[in-house]
Amino acid sequence: MSQLSSFFYKNLEKSTPKLDSFINEIFKYAVNNQFQIYIMDRPLMEKETDYDTDRFILILSPFHAVTIVSLDNSKDTDEFEEIVDYLIEDIGYLGKKFKYNDVIGRPNKWRKYLKKFNFEELGLLDSEEKIYSFFKEIEYTDSEEKRKVDLIISLITGSINDISKIGNEVPETLLEKIRKKIVLFDGDQTRFIYEELSQDIVKIQGLAGTGKTELLLHRLKELYTENETNRIAFTCHNIALANKLKSRVPEFFDFMKVEEQIKWNERLWVFHGWGSQRNLNNLGLYSLICSIYKLPFFNASEGSFQSACKKSLAHLLKLEENDVEIKPYFDYILVDEAQDFPEEFIQLCQKATSKTLYLAGDIFQDIFDMQKLASEPDFSLNKVYRTHPKNLMFSHAVGMGLFEQPTITWLEENGWDACGYITEFEGRNYKLTREAILRFQELEMEGLDYTKIIKIPQSEIMNGIISTIYGIKAKHPDVRPEDIAVIFTKERLSRHDYEFVTYLEANLFSEFGWNSSVTYKDKKVEKDKIIISNKNNIKGLEFPFVICVVNHKITRNFAERNTLYMALTRSFLTSYLIIQEEYNEEILTNFTNGLDIIKRENAIYTLEPTSEEKAHQKRRLNDIKQPKKSQYEILYEIFTNLNLDYVDQSRIQSAIGALNVQTTDYRALEKLVLSMLEV
Repeated sequence: MSQLSSFFYKNLEKSTPKLDSFINEIFKYAVNNQFQIYIMDRPLMEKETDYDTDRFILILSPFHAVTIVSLDNSKDTDEFEEIVDYLIEDIGYLGKKFKYNDVIGRPNKWRKYLKKFNFEELGLLDSEEKIYSFFKEIEYTDSEEKRKVDLIISLITGSINDISKIGNEVPETLLEKIRKKIVLFDGDQTRFIYEELSQDIVKIQGLAGTGKTELLLHRLKELYTENETNRIAFTCHNIALANKLKSRVPEFFDFMKVEEQIKWNERLWVFHGWGSQRNLNNLGLYSLICSIYKLPFFNASEGSFQSACKKSLAHLLKLEENDVEIKPYFDYILVDEAQDFPEEFIQLCQKATSKTLYLAGDIFQDIFDMQKLASEPDFSLNKVYRTHPKNLMFSHAVGMGLFEQPTITWLEENGWDACGYITEFEGRNYKLTREAILRFQELEMEGLDYTKIIKIPQSEIMNGIISTIYGIKAKHPDVRPEDIAVIFTKERLSRHDYEFVTYLEANLFSEFGWNSSVTYKDKKVEKDKIIISNKNNIKGLEFPFVICVVNHKITRNFAERNTLYMALTRSFLTSYLIIQEEYNEEILTNFTNGLDIIKRENAIYTLEPTSEEKAHQKRRLNDIKQPKKSQYEILYEIFTNLNLDYVDQSRIQSAIGALNVQTTDYRALEKLVLSMLEV
């Protein structure tokens, strides 16, 4: 039986048929009961340490004692005690290195959380009932003990937490519990970080919120410290996220106690995909590859990014045909948001990589693009740790129209499975459920309200936003401004919407004394500022509370529904959906009834579209996949290319709207923008 599951991780150097049989029983128990278990023969960060791996194994599970199993049944001998002492010494070293000792104390304080067993005792665990009884026997229920044993497990499994955020005190409020949550990587995440991967391309694919970016940072650290010569590029599509990543890397390396200095633009590059060749402050992976191999570079005024990469790739392939050696410049390239890049860009990256190209992509960032499942990923992540499973279910249902007939889109069996759904059906009637996640089960028992629908007249939306924040503050007195994001879901904000945001900024300051960070102006999120955003600047961001503002009629438009899905899944405590009542009465009823069922039964009930309806959905999807750009998107590219500030952007956009300019021709719009800059 293949022992690959997010609930199970195994890393053993040696094994025997008897041990394999025992581990198989443990694996089945973990999967059947959604119970996290790790089995290993050493701390994962101590790869170079010489252990007597045929003498013992470790069995770990959150909230349970660290179980040390003597494989030769010698747990009470001095020789085995010496092995245990070596293990404790290594865990203690890691505890000191990552400052865990400030919370768990020195080894003599936490040694009691380790329990020794002989294999002959555990070899009798041949049924679910016996395995359940065993784990019940070593389970901790006291909050302080649960925290300490999980911190020890995190050291052994390499799931290093920022101990300064964990703190010494047991958290009491919901927000504190989220902020001080001890993170343990699941089986799939641990495999990606710590298993040796010797292949040209490694694909990690999963839902938004499954921790792909965090995993890439861990992998980056492993690759950078592998030797002193590796050249690594780390890229993503979104400029705001690229800037955030570049600031996170040194912070992450410091946190992981990487002793080597980062040699920027010598051994490590972190930037977005496109870039410029004229502006060195706007360097991108595509522009750098063009410079390295002396390829023609194409900017936004000359066509789409796909077109640029396609033409540059064709030139590079022509060089190879003429026997010009294309020597890879990088050892590794890591691509986040891989689903946003054209295939031609990926091929350019392959040519520039000597060892491994890592591609991390969302299978459901755009809920209408599941075709990428045809390409088998090496790692598939479908457990979303950012947002409550029931909020995720509601978000998917809203985006895909699962509360409506016919649905807006539909997944086949492999699609539902890849997205983490358990399906039951009779004819066309489907029931969709998801596995529970421990952290949210605990919070739900404490009254966590993960999704709320607020219907309100359009004229009262400002009051609705302010009232919602007052409600958050009343329930969570320790909330901070940066814990909350207000996201406007309209496909394209109007002049009135921009004015509304200006008034909202003023009201937030007068009511709460909070300044705002408006992401489409600032391109960043800031501490002590509440976040206000449109749909274009929310990828990769997450907050305890998200207020989604729908100040328009909700249609069946694909892009509009995808924005709703993306916005709702930005929260890891509660998503508030403020919807104007006008023109939305029927859909509000559908949403409310659907959410009530999710809350009661942890299920979505939906009707599979007919074959004719599926064909219609496919035709619509194919239509929108054609490389068409709206005037707004083209103007955004022009503004970015000209590096215009928000004031100029707003002024020019308003003027173009007033003139009723309808063209989507890039050169005509660019000429018009340049003429307006001269005014």
